[in-house]
Amino acid sequence: MPTPTENKKKKKKKKMLKKKSIPSIDVSDFPGEFERLRNASEEWGCFRIYNHNIPSTLLLEMKDVVRSLLDLPMEVKSRNAAVVASSGYERSSHTKPMYEALGIFDIASSHAVNSFCSQLDISTYQSECGRFPNEIRLSYYYITAHIIINWLSHSIN
Repeated sequence: MPTPTENKKKKKKKKMLKKKSIPSIDVSDFPGEFERLRNASEEWGCFRIYNHNIPSTLLLEMKDVVRSLLDLPMEVKSRNAAVVASSGYERSSHTKPMYEALGIFDIASSHAVNSFCSQLDISTYQSECGRFPNEIRLSYYYITAHIIINWLSHSIN
Protein backbone atom coordinates (compact mmCIF):
# COMPACT_ATOMS: atom_id res chain seq x y z
CA MET A 1 0.00 0.00 0.00
CA PRO A 2 1.48 3.39 -0.99
CA THR A 3 2.40 5.82 1.76
CA PRO A 4 0.87 9.33 1.86
CA THR A 5 4.19 10.73 0.58
CA GLU A 6 4.19 8.30 -2.36
CA ASN A 7 0.60 9.24 -3.18
CA LYS A 8 1.51 12.93 -3.11
CA LYS A 9 4.44 12.29 -5.47
CA LYS A 10 2.19 10.33 -7.85
CA LYS A 11 -0.35 13.17 -7.90
CA LYS A 12 2.41 15.70 -8.63
CA LYS A 13 3.73 13.52 -11.44
CA LYS A 14 0.24 13.17 -12.97
CA LYS A 15 -0.20 16.95 -12.78
CA MET A 16 3.19 17.46 -14.41
CA LEU A 17 2.41 15.03 -17.24
CA LYS A 18 -0.87 16.82 -17.95
CA LYS A 19 1.05 20.05 -18.56
CA LYS A 20 3.12 18.23 -21.24
CA SER A 21 5.71 20.95 -21.72
CA ILE A 22 8.90 21.68 -19.87
CA PRO A 23 8.63 24.99 -17.99
CA SER A 24 10.43 27.96 -19.55
CA ILE A 25 12.32 30.49 -17.44
CA ASP A 26 13.20 34.03 -18.57
CA VAL A 27 16.76 34.53 -17.31
CA SER A 28 16.50 38.29 -17.87
CA ASP A 29 13.59 38.54 -15.42
CA PHE A 30 15.18 37.63 -12.11
CA PRO A 31 14.13 37.61 -9.34
CA GLY A 32 10.68 37.79 -10.98
CA GLU A 33 11.06 34.22 -12.26
CA PHE A 34 12.20 32.78 -8.93
CA GLU A 35 8.91 31.04 -8.07
CA ARG A 36 8.64 29.53 -11.56
CA LEU A 37 12.23 28.32 -11.28
CA ARG A 38 11.60 26.74 -7.89
CA ASN A 39 8.36 25.09 -9.05
CA ALA A 40 9.98 23.79 -12.24
CA SER A 41 12.88 22.38 -10.24
CA GLU A 42 10.63 20.71 -7.70
CA GLU A 43 7.97 19.40 -10.08
CA TRP A 44 9.97 18.66 -13.24
CA GLY A 45 13.60 18.52 -12.15
CA CYS A 46 14.48 20.57 -15.24
CA PHE A 47 13.51 23.69 -17.16
CA ARG A 48 14.25 25.61 -20.36
CA ILE A 49 15.76 29.04 -20.22
CA TYR A 50 15.50 31.93 -22.66
CA ASN A 51 16.89 35.48 -22.95
CA HIS A 52 20.27 34.06 -21.97
CA ASN A 53 22.30 35.88 -24.68
CA ILE A 54 23.98 32.71 -25.94
CA PRO A 55 24.29 32.94 -29.74
CA SER A 56 21.90 30.59 -31.54
CA THR A 57 24.76 29.41 -33.78
CA LEU A 58 26.63 28.20 -30.70
CA LEU A 59 23.51 26.46 -29.34
CA LEU A 60 22.95 24.67 -32.66
CA GLU A 61 26.60 23.66 -32.80
CA MET A 62 26.45 22.36 -29.22
CA LYS A 63 23.35 20.29 -30.06
CA ASP A 64 25.07 18.82 -33.13
CA VAL A 65 28.12 17.87 -31.08
CA VAL A 66 26.04 16.35 -28.27
CA ARG A 67 24.03 14.32 -30.81
CA SER A 68 27.26 13.09 -32.45
CA LEU A 69 28.62 12.06 -29.04
CA LEU A 70 25.43 10.21 -28.08
CA ASP A 71 25.50 8.47 -31.47
CA LEU A 72 28.90 6.92 -30.66
CA PRO A 73 28.94 3.12 -30.23
CA MET A 74 28.06 1.86 -26.75
CA GLU A 75 31.57 0.50 -26.16
CA VAL A 76 33.03 3.99 -26.75
CA LYS A 77 30.47 5.81 -24.58
CA SER A 78 31.05 3.28 -21.79
CA ARG A 79 34.64 4.57 -21.51
CA ASN A 80 33.24 7.79 -20.02
CA ALA A 81 34.02 6.73 -16.46
CA ALA A 82 32.37 8.27 -13.42
CA VAL A 83 34.68 10.30 -11.19
CA VAL A 84 31.93 10.43 -8.58
CA ALA A 85 28.57 8.65 -8.65
CA SER A 86 26.49 9.54 -11.72
CA SER A 87 29.18 11.70 -13.33
CA GLY A 88 30.06 9.32 -16.19
CA TYR A 89 28.07 7.71 -18.95
CA GLU A 90 24.51 6.71 -18.08
CA ARG A 91 22.43 4.90 -20.65
CA SER A 92 18.69 4.81 -20.94
CA SER A 93 16.83 2.11 -19.06
CA HIS A 94 13.29 0.87 -18.64
CA THR A 95 12.84 3.31 -15.73
CA LYS A 96 14.44 6.21 -17.67
CA PRO A 97 13.76 5.49 -21.35
CA MET A 98 14.30 9.10 -22.49
CA TYR A 99 17.52 9.62 -20.57
CA GLU A 100 21.09 9.17 -21.74
CA ALA A 101 24.05 11.18 -20.49
CA LEU A 102 27.77 11.62 -20.82
CA GLY A 103 29.48 13.48 -18.02
CA ILE A 104 32.41 15.73 -17.30
CA PHE A 105 32.85 16.00 -13.55
CA ASP A 106 34.54 19.44 -13.61
CA ILE A 107 33.91 21.34 -16.82
CA ALA A 108 36.13 24.19 -15.55
CA SER A 109 39.15 21.90 -15.47
CA SER A 110 41.14 21.58 -18.69
CA HIS A 111 42.42 18.25 -17.39
CA ALA A 112 38.85 16.94 -16.95
CA VAL A 113 37.82 18.15 -20.42
CA ASN A 114 40.93 16.60 -22.01
CA SER A 115 40.29 13.34 -20.15
CA PHE A 116 36.67 13.32 -21.39
CA CYS A 117 37.82 13.96 -24.96
CA SER A 118 40.44 11.20 -24.83
CA GLN A 119 38.02 8.66 -23.27
CA LEU A 120 35.67 9.13 -26.23
CA ASP A 121 38.25 9.69 -28.99
CA ILE A 122 36.57 13.01 -29.73
CA SER A 123 37.22 14.35 -33.21
CA THR A 124 38.67 17.72 -34.12
CA TYR A 125 35.18 18.82 -35.20
CA GLN A 126 33.71 17.85 -31.84
CA SER A 127 36.36 19.61 -29.77
CA GLU A 128 37.46 22.25 -32.32
CA CYS A 129 40.93 22.30 -30.82
CA GLY A 130 39.72 23.44 -27.43
CA ARG A 131 37.60 26.42 -28.56
CA PHE A 132 34.31 24.59 -28.22
CA PRO A 133 34.74 23.48 -24.60
CA ASN A 134 35.79 27.04 -23.64
CA GLU A 135 32.64 28.56 -25.15
CA ILE A 136 30.51 25.87 -23.50
CA ARG A 137 32.19 26.63 -20.17
CA LEU A 138 31.60 30.37 -20.51
CA SER A 139 27.95 29.87 -21.42
CA TYR A 140 27.45 27.32 -18.66
CA TYR A 141 29.04 29.56 -16.03
CA TYR A 142 27.16 32.64 -17.18
CA ILE A 143 23.79 30.90 -16.92
CA THR A 144 24.59 29.02 -13.72
CA ALA A 145 26.05 32.05 -11.95
CA HIS A 146 23.15 34.24 -13.01
CA ILE A 147 20.54 31.78 -11.76
CA ILE A 148 22.37 30.87 -8.53
CA ILE A 149 23.18 34.47 -7.57
CA ASN A 150 19.60 35.54 -8.13
CA TRP A 151 18.22 32.45 -6.40
CA LEU A 152 20.44 33.06 -3.36
CA SER A 153 19.66 36.77 -3.19
CA HIS A 154 15.94 35.98 -3.35
CA SER A 155 16.29 33.26 -0.69
CA ILE A 156 18.14 35.59 1.70
CA ASN A 157 15.37 38.17 1.45
